[in-house]
Amino acid sequence: MTRSILPQRRAVRTVEVTIDGHAVILKTGEYRDGRLGEIAVQVGKEGDSLNAVLDLFCKAVSMGLQHGVPLEDLVDSFTFVRFPPSGMVVGHDRIKIVSSIIDFIFREVGITYLNRKELGAIKR
Repeated sequence: MTRSILPQRRAVRTVEVTIDGHAVILKTGEYRDGRLGEIAVQVGKEGDSLNAVLDLFCKAVSMGLQHGVPLEDLVDSFTFVRFPPSGMVVGHDRIKIVSSIIDFIFREVGITYLNRKELGAIKR
């Protein structure tokens, strides 16, 4: 399968939240048509190991998106995955509690890019 390269200049969305006291910054890069093409996440108060694993995970997901893996399949596979840190989300208008950082990432992209409103706590 051929890779669909992201443009050099692209729209980037940044979402900053706190999950159970841990600062989380999610950045998403888009194709010109608004489709999701890459994700990146950074977590404060965590060691280099967790950030390194999350970085590699995000690169793998981004490669999958660029090679045609449907975002719907990724969202269905990775929402509600459980591991710490988890708990209350501060700073997001729709997501109020998550079971992990991965859960947050895929609920956020599901709401934003797939209009999956059911993934949020507040219906809009």
